[in-house]
Amino acid sequence: MKPKGFIPISKRSKDRIKKHLRESPELFCIYSLLSEMNLVGYLIGGTVRDLILNRPIKDIDIAINTNPEYFLKKLSCKIKGYTICLDQEYLIFRFITKDRLTFDISPLKGDCLLQDLPQRDFTINAIAIDIKELFTQATTLTIIDPLEGVGDMTKKIIRAISDRIFLDDPLRILRAFRLAGQLNYRIEAQTEVFISRDKELLKKAASERIREELFMLFSLDYCSSYIEQLYQNGLFPILFLQRLPKELLPKIPEKAWLRSLKMLISVEKVLADLFYPSSDSFKDLNQLLGQIAGHQTTYKPLLKLAALLSVFLHLMENEEMATPGAAKSVTNKRNSKIHLPWVDFLLRSLCLASPQRKYILNCLQGYQEPLYFIHKGHCTPKYFYRFFRDFGHAGMGALILSIAEQQVLKASPSAITALNDLFAAMAEFYFDWQTIQNNPIVDGQFLMNYFHLTPGPLIGDLLDFLKESQAEGKVTHKDEAIHLAEHYLKDIQK
Repeated sequence: MKPKGFIPISKRSKDRIKKHLRESPELFCIYSLLSEMNLVGYLIGGTVRDLILNRPIKDIDIAINTNPEYFLKKLSCKIKGYTICLDQEYLIFRFITKDRLTFDISPLKGDCLLQDLPQRDFTINAIAIDIKELFTQATTLTIIDPLEGVGDMTKKIIRAISDRIFLDDPLRILRAFRLAGQLNYRIEAQTEVFISRDKELLKKAASERIREELFMLFSLDYCSSYIEQLYQNGLFPILFLQRLPKELLPKIPEKAWLRSLKMLISVEKVLADLFYPSSDSFKDLNQLLGQIAGHQTTYKPLLKLAALLSVFLHLMENEEMATPGAAKSVTNKRNSKIHLPWVDFLLRSLCLASPQRKYILNCLQGYQEPLYFIHKGHCTPKYFYRFFRDFGHAGMGALILSIAEQQVLKASPSAITALNDLFAAMAEFYFDWQTIQNNPIVDGQFLMNYFHLTPGPLIGDLLDFLKESQAEGKVTHKDEAIHLAEHYLKDIQK
């Protein structure tokens, strides 16, 4: 009989797990090297959790009873790949094979596994499998689980291992909500008490790590309920306000945050509808939102973050704002300035890449434009072209925010229908516009040679005029472009 904390699982489950790992002959090489060096190694943490839950595994986490650096030097002689250091202090290394398979290898904390597991974060991550058991003929496979993580998986709860886990690493607070969202679990009551007690420690966490946890949370198809839990636990001011300079620190009433949460929920509903497209344009839009925007993050979580940060724009409707030196001021197409210093400063403080910041700012800057088009009767290719010229691919995000806001405001059915029709027309136009952008009928060099022009702003203005005419269907071939360009040049000379 196995002692408490050692759980044998059935042959069927063992066969499933071994089949899952059989796609990685590299793991057998690791097992062989461990045997050669008379070492022990364990699959550990999230890897074991996901194996038990039959979830996809991105990285394989391994703990060994030696310094991984020397072990990995010998491993690289057996497997083609390269090593990077993730944490020099704790000797955590990542080995990436030529096939892009990733192994995160760390030393055991303490003298043995049973000293290591209690130093981890949550019980569902404090479980392990001895690697050698994967390559033996035993009929069962033993899950090493001294803290009853498997039982908590059955109960679907996130439970802190001890009352110190957030003191040791405050970022684990965000990880609790992220894991709850990924697994559709709930955070256990005592763990919520620890979160409430230690939440202020998040102010000391590195901005890059906060950004990564937030992006993983926003990447979930339905993250809004867990983002709302962050708000209910008093984490919004710490995450979104405390990094702003004191002179810019806004007072955000509860109703403003609640409205932005409704915006996030509405955006998720709009995005869910995109999975049931009625045209190729909607399929293309899904692909667009799935493209990488920096830091291995797609546009979809950026759009959700923009929905949440719309709270700042609602405040600005009635307030004058100071502009910090690092922030920028953006102007919408109707020449009324919308200052976004709080949003821009916040995004910089979270270390977002420049394309990511630009995308979010453009989404927020442009999302009221579609209503203006409907109101002014500007639902034509000419105005569509100018919209996407100004906002680029963030224009599609702005359209989604526009629909989401009208749903939050409970606009009339006719208004929603008009906006949905506009959305469909602009989505179709956008992907045609991409073709125009990538395949102009004439380029700047041709115009300079043909009309004997010198480089300067005039060339850009002329190209923009011809692209707009192409979007309107007025230009379909080079002769028409030359004819229009001649008229344009004559007009500006008058």
